[in-house]
Amino acid sequence: MTWKGDIGGISFLFYHEDVASAFQTAPHLKDYVAGLTGQKIIMAQSLGNLVVSSAIADHGMGVDKYFMLNAAVPSEAHDAGLWSDSPGAANRMVHDEWRDYTNICWSAKWHEFFAGNPSDDRGHLTWSNRLGGVLAATTTYNIYSTGDQVFELRAETPPTVTFPPDRYTWQKQETHKGRGGLDPAGTSWAGWGFEHPTYETNINGIVYTFDRYPNAMAVNAAPPGQLRDIPVFRHNPSWMFTSSIPPALRNELLAKAIPALSPSAGNTAILDADFAFDMNVTFKPDGGVWGRDHGDYGKRWLHNDMREMAFFYTHKLFKHLVVQGDLQ
Repeated sequence: MTWKGDIGGISFLFYHEDVASAFQTAPHLKDYVAGLTGQKIIMAQSLGNLVVSSAIADHGMGVDKYFMLNAAVPSEAHDAGLWSDSPGAANRMVHDEWRDYTNICWSAKWHEFFAGNPSDDRGHLTWSNRLGGVLAATTTYNIYSTGDQVFELRAETPPTVTFPPDRYTWQKQETHKGRGGLDPAGTSWAGWGFEHPTYETNINGIVYTFDRYPNAMAVNAAPPGQLRDIPVFRHNPSWMFTSSIPPALRNELLAKAIPALSPSAGNTAILDADFAFDMNVTFKPDGGVWGRDHGDYGKRWLHNDMREMAFFYTHKLFKHLVVQGDLQ
């Protein structure tokens, strides 16, 4: 199937729009699959996995087996245990400029303020367990690659332009949310952008205006209720700060405003060894022979190698799909 998954033709500049499009496409996929008869085996590659996962989790699409290939989906969306709110350097999904700030002020954790109120839709603004029903609904195989350059994580927050340009794309698209006009690969919604709300104080009859959050020290000293009502992150879009947010708009906020706090499922074993397979290790020819020795990536199994490398080098993957999918 085809869908609007490459808006603008430059993925790293329009990725967030593509994520929103994936959620919009999901119910149409469900309707199509519901009209098919017989055993249903579905496979998706990269961001196509968000279309399929949403169709299953949100719209009840029934399939017998699901193969996730190089899934551009937060691993926490399927396994909440992979979500990390540690501000430490080991958590590479945190923007470097926010490491000194208490993590309760992050947009990715703002939902926790509302989690105890089922009538407040802001409690759903998280990627954690967003697609949690998928693994229980169908037999799922996670075919990932630890050599995938798109999902590789840099020690520091990567700049918009890297060489090669597709390197660290996953990390860019999540850590650049909210960076707005300073970052053409980012968005202007919430995310890791800073808001600078002011307050006024009357001193000896003179009104002075101050920045409410001039530095991390001021934020860390602020009461939680203030961080809830006057967030540190960008106050955009305005409708994000209402208690009633329809599902379609919540999906758009996840796409553009709420960062994931986990690696992608495309380079993480989100299932046990019987259902998770590392292409970079398991499916190369005997002896690790590979058809490319890249100047930056060496002999790694890269993001699109399942379709771009000669069958001689990838045949083990396709044999695995045939056998596990009962497609003989």
